[in-house]
Amino acid sequence: MRTNDYDDFLFAVILSCCFYGCHRTGELVLNNDVSLRDWRKIIKQAPLHFSLGHAGYHLPYHKGDRFFQGTDILFMFQEIANPVSLLQDYVKCRDAVHGGRAALFIRENGSHPTQS
Repeated sequence: MRTNDYDDFLFAVILSCCFYGCHRTGELVLNNDVSLRDWRKIIKQAPLHFSLGHAGYHLPYHKGDRFFQGTDILFMFQEIANPVSLLQDYVKCRDAVHGGRAALFIRENGSHPTQS
């Protein structure tokens, strides 16, 4: 079921990406502690790409990344909570609301989603 609420939709996209991308939630949202936030760890929209039932982006940092090079994440079609179609629909909605802002995951009010 799709919702008309932007932030609910963002939450569904983040959950789908967490599940199918084997992410920790903390890799896709900001820390509640402002002193621990780092722009370099935020997933950007620029490397997001779609092709023939696939979607992907560059995860700039994760705790297992010993060389700080990041990791390319690739999603493929899934029957339930399909991350490819969710990302496509989210990006259309996101671009209509926020235009060319750099971060991929942005709340409707323009802030970044946090752990809370």
